[in-house]
This record gives sequence, structure tokens and C-alpha cells, in this order.
Amino acid sequence: MENCGGAKIELHAFCGNVGDLEISREKCRVATEESECLRQDLAQQLEFAKEQNKRLEERNVARESEQEKSPRR
Repeated sequence: MENCGGAKIELHAFCGNVGDLEISREKCRVATEESECLRQDLAQQLEFAKEQNKRLEERNVARESEQEKSPRR
């Protein structure tokens, strides 16, 4: 009977550890999903900023070209 009591204690402790690990794993999964969403959002923002920068550079080139063509006063 004594062995049975010890085994029950060990089983109870093991089940507690498994539960803790499941909770930890779930937290990691959620954090990973949130990080991936943030990464995708930042990648989209970066792409948008690159496109805007390209358009602004094209405008500057066109403006400089126009200024070179127009007579100076």
C-alpha cells in the first residue's frame, strides 16, 4: 500500500508538470502568432514606405529636370 501512495503522489506531481507545460506551450504559441502578425504588419509598412520614397525620388528628379530646363531670372 505504501508504494501505491508514493506512486499517486508522483502521478499527481507529474500531471501538474504536464499542465504547467501545456500552459507554457500555449503562451508561446500565442506569442509566436502575435509576433508573426507584427512582423507581417511591419513588412507591409516597410514596403509602403519604400514605394513612397521611390515616388518622392521620382518627383525630385522631375522637379530638378524642370528647374534645369526653365530659364533663370
